[in-house]
Amino acid sequence: MNAVVVTAGLVLTAVVVITVVVWRLARRERAAEEGRAAALADYLGVPLHRLPRGGQSVPLEFGGAALTVHWRPADRRQRGRFELRVALAHAVELEVRNERRAERIGKQLGLVREVQSGDARFDARCFVDTAQVDFARRYLAEPARRAHILALLEAGFDVVRLDADGVAAIIGEPGLSRPDAVRMPPAALATALHALAQGLPRSGTLVGQRRAWRRHLAVVYAGLGLLVAAGLGGFVYVQPRYPVLDGFAFLRFSLLVSGPATVLLGALVIAVLRGHSSSLRHCFAALALVVTAGPAGGWAGALVANAELDAAPPQARVVPVTGRRLRHVKNGTVHYVRVVSWRPGHSHEEFRVPEAVYAAVRPGRDAMRVVTGPGRFGFEWYVAHDLVRGMPAPDGSGPTLGAGAALPEFQVD
Repeated sequence: MNAVVVTAGLVLTAVVVITVVVWRLARRERAAEEGRAAALADYLGVPLHRLPRGGQSVPLEFGGAALTVHWRPADRRQRGRFELRVALAHAVELEVRNERRAERIGKQLGLVREVQSGDARFDARCFVDTAQVDFARRYLAEPARRAHILALLEAGFDVVRLDADGVAAIIGEPGLSRPDAVRMPPAALATALHALAQGLPRSGTLVGQRRAWRRHLAVVYAGLGLLVAAGLGGFVYVQPRYPVLDGFAFLRFSLLVSGPATVLLGALVIAVLRGHSSSLRHCFAALALVVTAGPAGGWAGALVANAELDAAPPQARVVPVTGRRLRHVKNGTVHYVRVVSWRPGHSHEEFRVPEAVYAAVRPGRDAMRVVTGPGRFGFEWYVAHDLVRGMPAPDGSGPTLGAGAALPEFQVD
């Protein structure tokens, strides 16, 4: 009784402590968000209640230049983001941001290639991410545009983005705070964004370059997706159709076979995706799929080949049933029967059976007639099995069913 009381007290204390900690963290985060909101409102020179909340946008005017202000507070589902934008419809996708360590490493490895403006200061600090390389070279060739972008980044903005909705200066998490009002007051920011919006093409002449790169990516991801689907199909369809007796040994074999192919596939993916400004993140994403798709697809393919290319005649044997078990899965119940093993060094074998066989079998009193194939790669696999009433003869020659009794037909699981 004392142990129960002590345990209940400890559990209650833990719940109270966790609740208090979570509440204090949430309160601290709300206070931080209010502080960010107040700082942003102070930077813009507007009352706090005019600052957009919940991802909304509001139009403001600074020095006669119109801007759209967008603020999305951080929450559990997404990062916070503060954005000042000049609304303009055009066909450009270009992002300039402070260069990150990963992007520098990607360039050193030869994976990433970005547009170089020829301005040493600009190229050393900024990373240009775009699929429209020719336009980016022409656009950044103007010294005034490079100066505006550098001024925005030095004032505390993380990204200068040109997209289908216009030109934006963005601050994102972590470290969401107000920009430097001394270096870049709102009026100067509005002037810089409007200057960057000048001369942008408003037609679809540049869309083809972007679509070509996206088609390129679509082909790579579609191919890898098919390999992943093949591996998943192996778990769902192939493994129950061609089950091997020694699954762990077969898995090691398939990894040895698919390992070199996976390495070659990864090298091919890198060769195809390298040479673009966004190559680094796509290479990481594609290699994650390769690591999954290669072994999974190789395992499923080896299962099929081991059975379908098995030219040796199958062997039938009658073995006693020693037990049975159930395994509950998400979509139902899987039924297993355990029999005495005929393989040296193994005490028993276990395989799936239909529910009717599971219900009818009597462990210790019945036997199973099991048909197996030696396997193309030397891994024995189940061809068929069925229930046999009675036990094998003492010499193992067959079931003791009585004179004239016939074995039932096989049922493929």
